[in-house]
Amino acid sequence: MSVKNEEVQQLYSELLALQSEYEKQSILYENLRSQIDALKALAKDYETTINELEDLEEGKEALVPMGSVLVKANLHGSVLVPLGANFYITMKPSDAIEKLKEYKKKVEEDIKFLENELAKLSQNIASLETRINEITLKLRSMQTVSTTNKEIKKE
Repeated sequence: MSVKNEEVQQLYSELLALQSEYEKQSILYENLRSQIDALKALAKDYETTINELEDLEEGKEALVPMGSVLVKANLHGSVLVPLGANFYITMKPSDAIEKLKEYKKKVEEDIKFLENELAKLSQNIASLETRINEITLKLRSMQTVSTTNKEIKKE
């Protein structure tokens, strides 16, 4: 096998590995993007709930979601706040507001962390694209030179 064929083989192998890595990183990028979007929606829900609780007064009527319907209800001293895994705790509205603010802050920190990871991933993807393009151009130029050399030898 000639040196040129070995180089082509090596470049082609590297290209395949880079393309595989590019696909994996692109999927990861989309997954992170989806997680960030879901967390942003959750933060918005917390903000809405906090605002509603701040506006809600003792004995005031409110619409409370129950599945796919809304039920009119009056606040009588306490609300249920989710702890996770379908567990809830009864709290005064002011305490619930503080707990929801803590949850919202944690979600915002998670969003910031994931956005930083997304930026790093985006840089990695850009680097992979650059290297893939470099190898592709080199392989094309080697193919063009090879084709030109064959044509010259025929003459």
